[in-house]
Amino acid sequence: MAEDEEANAEGEEGGGKKGGMMLYIIIGVVVLTIGAVAAIFLLGGEEEKKKDGAQQEEIDVAYETAALDPIIVNLSQNTRFLKAKILVEYDPSLVYPDGRVPPSASGAERMPDDPLPGLLGQREPMIKDAIIRLLASKTVEDVLSVEGKDTLKEELIEAINEASGSEEGAVSQIYFVEFIVQ
Repeated sequence: MAEDEEANAEGEEGGGKKGGMMLYIIIGVVVLTIGAVAAIFLLGGEEEKKKDGAQQEEIDVAYETAALDPIIVNLSQNTRFLKAKILVEYDPSLVYPDGRVPPSASGAERMPDDPLPGLLGQREPMIKDAIIRLLASKTVEDVLSVEGKDTLKEELIEAINEASGSEEGAVSQIYFVEFIVQ
């Protein structure tokens, strides 16, 4: 019996050494696998960040603004009128299709009597006509609410871009500098 107990004790010790060694091997393989996956993920993320950064650089545009002369129109009810002064925000690369931006236009503030820049200036009568026609079609209720002004802005951007003949939409935003209904 004593011999059996000694054999069992030796077997357990030997099995324990083999099991312990196997545990270290399994842990090592798991750690290496996790490390490899983490390295691939991090390096892959770097490339994606570089790609995203490059796309953002392409998207960033230095917009410029130009003020339109004040426009006064009778609203569709004919008893009230609207006076609006509009500031147009545009992409210079689309307003100057040949890519040459005059030094006077880049960063310079446009005075009220100055013509609109580039393509917008060439099509200024058509742009003003589109604005007047759109504003004159509105009622007092259409233009007095905040939602109405937001809708009007969207419609004006679309009308200005159509009138300018710009396929890509040179005007990105408009701002009401003055907006009076009487």
